[in-house]
Amino acid sequence: MAKVVVTDTMLNTITNLSRLGFTQFYIANVLGVPTSTLSDWKRKNPLVADALSIGTDGLLSDVKSKLTETALSGSSASAVSAGQFLLNKYEGSDTPTTVAGVTDDDIRDEILSELNDK
Repeated sequence: MAKVVVTDTMLNTITNLSRLGFTQFYIANVLGVPTSTLSDWKRKNPLVADALSIGTDGLLSDVKSKLTETALSGSSASAVSAGQFLLNKYEGSDTPTTVAGVTDDDIRDEILSELNDK
């Protein structure tokens, strides 16, 4: 198999999808490569590792800002709990995939929807 060159467009895609909270499995599928290839790129190419990290850091920053805004506005405690749940997930905490029938994807979608509304 020919060696794939990681282009600036690919790096932008990696950053943008990571910032939206998509998994490396999903990102690899969008790029048309196996997850193992993306993992290899991440390990061997600092630009790929940085793109993933920058995207995730951006997501966490957005969520923290929105979480603070929600808490200060006196909005529902459940919104604050949902934001904290998502932050725990991305910061490596051992949180369950589903809590009270709400999945990680449900929470991510709700928070991203809120972020897009600001």
